[in-house]
Amino acid sequence: SSDVCSSDLALGFAAGINNTSLNSDPLEFPEVTVDPAVYANGGQIENFRPDMAAGLYLYSADFFAGLSALQVVPQKIKFADGVVGLIPGKQVPHMFLTAGYRFGAGADWNLVPSVLVKYVSPVPVQVDLNTKLQFRDLFWMGAGVRFNDGIMGMAGVNIARTVHVSYSYDYST
Repeated sequence: SSDVCSSDLALGFAAGINNTSLNSDPLEFPEVTVDPAVYANGGQIENFRPDMAAGLYLYSADFFAGLSALQVVPQKIKFADGVVGLIPGKQVPHMFLTAGYRFGAGADWNLVPSVLVKYVSPVPVQVDLNTKLQFRDLFWMGAGVRFNDGIMGMAGVNIARTVHVSYSYDYST
């Protein structure tokens, strides 16, 4: 007999608006160091800009791989249009790559190692390695390491086919 391996590809897209705001009324600054932009528009500063995200997810019964991006369109954050010499910040794309595979570990158990790679320029690439031990499709527990940052413990339960409750605790080293 031959086994048929089927997989699915999912595509997601999100569009929205980000609002960055500052209410300077409750803030107290020494008069000498206050940037005039802080008190512009009566102490209320707001900046609206578009936001987009996209992702691909390839999966089957035993493996998954995904690529996603948040803040796809880089945006400068500035509160005054050249009126005040305010140094602008910026939002840059956040890239995520993940993959994992499910290995049978007996009749009722599965072992699911996975990797998550995160990239946000100019920060160095961040890598998480995780392993999850799953009992049937009922509950699971796992652990992970984030290189040069910390360790994680995780647990979850599948309440229904489409309802899952999970908890993760990260400890920074």
